[in-house]
Amino acid sequence: MAMNTQPRRTKRKKLLIDDFKGTASESVEAWLATVPHEFSRQKAIGGNTWTSEEL
Repeated sequence: MAMNTQPRRTKRKKLLIDDFKGTASESVEAWLATVPHEFSRQKAIGGNTWTSEEL
């Protein structure tokens, strides 16, 4: 029986951010501002933490 030598995949982590829709009522700047906000929220509630490479 051959051994599986493939490296294990790491589980992807996900921030709870809505997809950018590019509507007239939503600016790119406002949408981008949600990223650090969600990151801080996850950290505060004891959720997952990410390294810079994982983000």
